[in-house]
Amino acid sequence: MKRIFTCLLGMGLLLHGYAAPGKANMSKRIVEVNLTGWELVATSEPADGKISQVQVIPAGSRTPVVVQYCDGYICGFSLYGLPSGTYEVKVICANTVYVDYITL
Repeated sequence: MKRIFTCLLGMGLLLHGYAAPGKANMSKRIVEVNLTGWELVATSEPADGKISQVQVIPAGSRTPVVVQYCDGYICGFSLYGLPSGTYEVKVICANTVYVDYITL
């Protein structure tokens, strides 16, 4: 019984120590999506990690109409030719996934 209590106490201390830094780091994570004309540019900070993929998905759909593979902190590409409407932009980074919405 003493062994179980010690184990649970240790896990509680570990979890408490783990939660506090996570909350502090959340405010430092920044991913941005900017649309200028037909050009979409996604940027991430080092805390988020490099961008590996950007998906553009029509609102109300689950299927991406554009998938751009990247390997850096900046990823830009053209959306020329997509129909007008609202799109979900999913930026997949090494340490986070960010979702934003744009209107063409």
